[in-house]
Amino acid sequence: MRQRTCSHRISELYNEIILSAKFKDEFSRQESFYQNNTYVTIFKDKGFKAKLLIIDKESQNIIFENIWDNSFIIYNNIQEDKFLYSVNPDDSQIDKFKNPLLNNGLIEDFENRKHSFITQSIKLTDVLLKNEIIYLIGEVLAPNINKPISNFDQKIGVIDFDIFNQEYFTINFLIGINTDNLELIKGNYFTGGGNLKIWSRDFPLKNTVLIEIYNFEYAEELSYIVNYKNNIFKPIHPSFLTEISLNYMLVKPYIQSTHYGHYEDFKLIRLSDLEEIDLFNYLPTDVLEYINSLKLDSISNDSIHNQFIENDILFFGDYEFSCDNLFNLTSKIKNNHKQQEVKLKTLIPINNNEISGFALDIHTIKSTLLDDGKFETTRTDLGELLFRLKYKFDRSTIEEIAIKCSKVIKSAYSDIDVIIPAPPSNLERPFQPVFEVAKRIGELTKIPIDLNYVIKLPTEQIKSLNNQEDRNIILDRSISITDDRYKNKNVLIFDDLYRSGDTLNAISKKLLSQGKVNTVKVLCITKTRNKR
Repeated sequence: MRQRTCSHRISELYNEIILSAKFKDEFSRQESFYQNNTYVTIFKDKGFKAKLLIIDKESQNIIFENIWDNSFIIYNNIQEDKFLYSVNPDDSQIDKFKNPLLNNGLIEDFENRKHSFITQSIKLTDVLLKNEIIYLIGEVLAPNINKPISNFDQKIGVIDFDIFNQEYFTINFLIGINTDNLELIKGNYFTGGGNLKIWSRDFPLKNTVLIEIYNFEYAEELSYIVNYKNNIFKPIHPSFLTEISLNYMLVKPYIQSTHYGHYEDFKLIRLSDLEEIDLFNYLPTDVLEYINSLKLDSISNDSIHNQFIENDILFFGDYEFSCDNLFNLTSKIKNNHKQQEVKLKTLIPINNNEISGFALDIHTIKSTLLDDGKFETTRTDLGELLFRLKYKFDRSTIEEIAIKCSKVIKSAYSDIDVIIPAPPSNLERPFQPVFEVAKRIGELTKIPIDLNYVIKLPTEQIKSLNNQEDRNIILDRSISITDDRYKNKNVLIFDDLYRSGDTLNAISKKLLSQGKVNTVKVLCITKTRNKR
């Protein structure tokens, strides 16, 4: 790269350049324009290289040129770029200088950086200047090693290229270089394939490029979204199975084909943050059946007509979907899941032999022995509501308890087919608290409630029995179910206070063995701090 003056007329200079067969063959395209007081000519090859010539219109002197140097300009838009970048493979140098078009052809703030992999490379196949990163793609000769190359730039720089003593092969590399200080951001290498290429130069997300390489072993294209700014290296389907709009990327499934590759993902990727949704989970069943029925071969069959309309509309045959709405839907679902997870963390887990589920809260906080020999009990808010209902027969608490239980059921038990309240142990009450709360839960959740399916015969009080085996025998004899009407169904047993879990275990065994239900879950209003 150099700056000099020349007395040649412009026409003579052009003739000299064009007469060079090598230059003419490689830089076959030419663009010229006036900029301020200069006349600019850009010679371009078929790829990314450019030679630049700037001549003062009045004096016809050369202000800037790199026609005969081995360096070349990386170009995006030479008229608008604030800086120009030059790569010289001979000395591994990348130069950065102010755009001479915007600075009357003068080079100021010139800086350079050497990167040894450029010299070691067999060829540079593509270079892209995008936002704040220079992407360089090429091939380099490397020894046949089995482990990945770490610290890419330094390792490539010290490789011994004695081809008589080692077995060598070519690897493709993708290098990211910061345009601010020309320092290496990150390097990736790819083996076992053909030439690596940039297949989308105008990806809308900043500092992002799409690359693709043909893998000979699997006979398929390997494609990736690369974003060095956020350290993202995301595999996607090959270019023929993707469509890109202004805001979204559609990744299409490859259901059936003579092609060796097989790609099943059906995703929509938002380009602003690379968030993705699986369309198989969110599109209606009839749409998915339509897509599967076509047995898509995306190379030769375009009958599926997957395409974007007005950037954020997906079109599948006669079906249309807003990409924005699909992401809003998934966002709501994710938020609901997060809220449910938070709610579930506040519940008390129940796991005992045949049963698993939750209690909404602990029943009591503490009990203090008073001087008169009585206990003063402090209950949780929910424990106090249940105490008033169960022992004071205060029906006003039913609504609040039922609402709390219904919210948990909707969050934690979304696949329940029927709710079966545990049968009462005391038949002398004026009303049965568990049944009353259960009936209101059924109204709130729209889940059927069966009050008469499980029958418990009167038995002696088993709380005083210390032998667990005796307790289980009595419970098993006392509990029966009417039939197998809930065969292969998911059942929720509802009870008020969880203590030992013996009764719930006995009911669960009967439901599974005799009722032939699919699953049994348990929900209790409160749980004691011990089993007695």
